[in-house]
Amino acid sequence: MKRKVAIAAVALAAFIIGVSEMATPARAQQSTMPKARPTATPDTPEIAKAKADARVVAEKWLALIDAGEYDKAWKETSQYFRDTVPQYAFVDGMKDTYSKFGKLVSREARESKYATSISGAPDGKYVAVAYRSSFQKIKRTSEYVTAMVDRDGKWRIAGYQRR
Repeated sequence: MKRKVAIAAVALAAFIIGVSEMATPARAQQSTMPKARPTATPDTPEIAKAKADARVVAEKWLALIDAGEYDKAWKETSQYFRDTVPQYAFVDGMKDTYSKFGKLVSREARESKYATSISGAPDGKYVAVAYRSSFQKIKRTSEYVTAMVDRDGKWRIAGYQRR
């Protein structure tokens, strides 16, 4: 079980880190090429809607976390998440983290990234949303929330990370 959790965590972290750096597929090749800013491709209407829907779900889920409702937040995650992360581990981890950060002061969505495939995770529709946040004890941090379309067709949380 620990191995399964570790693999899922690494896969989601890799996707989330890609959002934090807004990595391009050719990122590894760029180090030997002249620096150039990649041109952003406009989102299709389907991707724009997916990003908007996922952000709504992410913000409702973060509100549960901010209120200390960790058990309820775990129940609102995707089946994939619940199959990989035991409820007690999630709740204990969130209690520990929030005790170090304190109450939320502010949070602002910065950017989002859409993907249909994440290494080590089932194929599907994923959106990672990056937030700039401030807490009582930590004045500036980044939060990354990944949502996915679950088996029932609804967007649910598949990953969360702070850096």
